[in-house]
Amino acid sequence: MPNIRPMSFAELRQLVAWAGDEGWNPGLNDARLFWELDREGFLALAADDDDSVVAGGAIIRHSDTFGFMGLFIVDRPYRGRGWGRQLWVTRRERLLERLSPGATIGLDGVDAMVPFYAKGGFQPFTRHRRFQTTPESKLAFAQRKLVDETTLDAVLVRPLDATFAPSMRRSPRGSRRTIAMGSRRHASCSFPGGASNPTR
Repeated sequence: MPNIRPMSFAELRQLVAWAGDEGWNPGLNDARLFWELDREGFLALAADDDDSVVAGGAIIRHSDTFGFMGLFIVDRPYRGRGWGRQLWVTRRERLLERLSPGATIGLDGVDAMVPFYAKGGFQPFTRHRRFQTTPESKLAFAQRKLVDETTLDAVLVRPLDATFAPSMRRSPRGSRRTIAMGSRRHASCSFPGGASNPTR
């Protein structure tokens, strides 16, 4: 039987590489930023023969009341064995244990997986698009003035940021807020706070 255990940063980088092979587009610095934010927020499913990672995912705790599941992927040769489902349920339960009762968990998902998420107690919340830059848009960005977050008045920035997130977010140690852009279309789902025990 495979073993579910905490993930190292090197293993997280392997997950990001697999995501790239799938055509996903995580931000260039996402792995490092989320690792600094929550080092307990990554679980690996390792093969029982040599403990090598064959699947993994993130369970980021942003606050007592909000967590987020993402970067869930199984290496291609190990799909179809039920290991991904086992890891997905374990991730959800571990994240719930790390949050206050009634907390909300969010996730981004592809449309085809929404019925699977529903079996885990999640429901669609909104739809959104992510965009990627072109040579022309990169030129436009180069003409904008980007400001280091630490130079701004936190009294003004944090309340504004809170209107776009379910809880007050904190920046990872030594990080700067960045603009992330992509090209995939997703459905956002959430496990609503106070919901009944999710089915499997």
